[in-house]
Amino acid sequence: NRVCWLADNVADKAINAGSRVLVDPTNTFVIELLPEKESSRYLAAEIPSITFADIGGLDHIAVQMEEDFIWPLVHADLFKSAKIPSPRGCLFSGPPGTGKTMIAQAVTNLIARHIEKMTGVEATGYFFNIKGPELLDKYVGETERRIREIFEQAKKIASDTTPVVIFIDEMDALFLTRGHGISSDVNLTIVPQFTAMMQGLQDRGNVIVIGATNRRELIDPAVIRPGRIDKEIEIPRPDAAAAKQIFEKYLLPSWDQINPRYDVEIYHPLDNRGNQKPEKYHFKHDPQ
Repeated sequence: NRVCWLADNVADKAINAGSRVLVDPTNTFVIELLPEKESSRYLAAEIPSITFADIGGLDHIAVQMEEDFIWPLVHADLFKSAKIPSPRGCLFSGPPGTGKTMIAQAVTNLIARHIEKMTGVEATGYFFNIKGPELLDKYVGETERRIREIFEQAKKIASDTTPVVIFIDEMDALFLTRGHGISSDVNLTIVPQFTAMMQGLQDRGNVIVIGATNRRELIDPAVIRPGRIDKEIEIPRPDAAAAKQIFEKYLLPSWDQINPRYDVEIYHPLDNRGNQKPEKYHFKHDPQ
């Protein structure tokens, strides 16, 4: 750390903590404001507002994520004394639209809330939202550089009160099984780069890597194994009970009756005064 003066050409620019600047070491002058790292465009500096209360039909996933990932982070000393290794990553697999991204955001929020209870300090948080195809580059080595930069920044900003979640959507686009012959051999170097960065997360602080895919069979086995992506959770399409929970969260009674197929156990039509209408006004779905 050093104290520097601002040159005239950067004196009116917004320079904050973490800004990248060019310094003249002879006069200790900041002479240029450099562009932000490319990984910053994947970074959401605030804790996501999504919680598991906003997600319907996935209560069992919330319990499993809390036991497998939250407890090892907030009770690190207990797990270390018991010599229980904490998981590094998790893969959500399942059809599109089943809530995989929302779960990753809810996990970030849940980690932050647990840390606040344990430390009494308001937790900040970072959520890297990465689309797998966005990292692919036609130039050799560029994709590996982007992966390395994201992991290095996550490790740098993570602390006891700063949880970091790296969420990689469409993971199968990045980490195809090597040697399958479907496309070029670009994944021959991308997969080893990712596995090397996962191995380097042993002293990572509060960093969790979460992946999502609807083509789990295409991902290289070296990625999904203990020590890298430790857990794999399948998120299926909602059954009847889960669908009911989803409707309960998104159908508002104030909307009044808008579709006769709604189950009256979920939706209760109201009159103009906000009182529930009599049973005779509850439309039933006729299979015919």
